[in-house]
Amino acid sequence: MVYFPGDLTGEFVDKLTAVVKSLGFERLDVNIFNRHKHFYSKGNLGLYFPIQKKQTTFPDLLYSTDCDHNDSRVTLLASGRWRAFSRDTPSYIEGKWLYHKPYLTLVYADTRGEFQQVYEAQQHQVMTLQGPKKATTYQVLGHKSYPLALFNCNLQIIFAE
Repeated sequence: MVYFPGDLTGEFVDKLTAVVKSLGFERLDVNIFNRHKHFYSKGNLGLYFPIQKKQTTFPDLLYSTDCDHNDSRVTLLASGRWRAFSRDTPSYIEGKWLYHKPYLTLVYADTRGEFQQVYEAQQHQVMTLQGPKKATTYQVLGHKSYPLALFNCNLQIIFAE
């Protein structure tokens, strides 16, 4: 909270702190206004709530499956970029990714233009050498005829737990 000097009482701050905590915030930071960033007049104050980023449980490593070519390993970077590696190519390809639960979108651009593929998350179990394990498959929602072979595959993660 930012306020005009001399406007607040301890009782008001205590009540406002209780309200802020009831909204799920840890504390109320109280500061006298700074002319460089805020211009409050007597009797006015500013109450700012920071954006609380919700953590989405989302794997950062997926493997292509149901492909007509060698499988790829896809790494989703925190920067919003993805990189795919496969055994049959010496380097990697990369693009952008977006996630709006339960949809994952991969975007790739090259000299042919920009392509994007949307996948829908499906929770299930798969049988492994260690028995049944939880898995999430991101199933292709679009067509499977992209010039980028990876976009013609589903993506999967198996949780070892």
